[in-house]
Amino acid sequence: MQSQLSIQLAIATFCRLLLKTGRRFLYPFAAVVSGALGVTLVAITMLLALNQVAALLAPFFGHLSDRWGYRTMMVGGLALASLAMLAVGVLPTYTALMIGLAAIGLAISVCDPALHAYIGACVPFAKRGQTIGLTELAWAGSSLIGIPVAGWLVESYSWHTPFLVMGILGIGGALLLRRLLPTGVTKASGEVARRLPAPQAALRLPTLRGLLVFALLVSCASDIFFVTYALWLVDDFQMGIMALGFATVAIGLAELFGEL
Repeated sequence: MQSQLSIQLAIATFCRLLLKTGRRFLYPFAAVVSGALGVTLVAITMLLALNQVAALLAPFFGHLSDRWGYRTMMVGGLALASLAMLAVGVLPTYTALMIGLAAIGLAISVCDPALHAYIGACVPFAKRGQTIGLTELAWAGSSLIGIPVAGWLVESYSWHTPFLVMGILGIGGALLLRRLLPTGVTKASGEVARRLPAPQAALRLPTLRGLLVFALLVSCASDIFFVTYALWLVDDFQMGIMALGFATVAIGLAELFGEL
């Protein structure tokens, strides 16, 4: 049972790595994508803001996960993002990119609460924090592995090739999760689900509102850094596409130590 759960969480973490890479892909390559699409950098950063807005919906999807089932939400969210990434890979237009990034942000809001709740239901309390920490390595993995590989694909093929690859891998991951995740412990019990407050009621809690503001401000601060660092490296150090991808490894190492 323990080995089966480890396999499930390993696949879920890999799927999260795909989503995080898709979410962060535009940061180091914003100038490349804006040039290829014939739009301004401001137009690209507006797409990044749209991605963040989609992430604000996480509390509402967490509520639905307890009612509809953790497996349903994880598989559904991953499938949605994967199909959107495939669409960007096949139809590399600004509109497709906008829809794709919105879908990725939405999928993260759907999948993350469901995965954390699934861990809470299946992992003993004493190991729960460590297990969640290990699944959070997907953030560091996106900078250490995902973005450098994406940089190689952009340099070798085109800016939208990484979306095509991530979409194919994501569909495979969704099918594996659907097959491997059990149908028994997949949502909150009937009694617990009935006692869960609706999102609008929970948002009336001052503590929760404070946490949401905190999370939003931290995300904004992080995004300001991510949006500007690649442009700075290009302008001041004339870094190419491959070099930008590997420069992100430094950020991934910082995240790795933080998550450990």
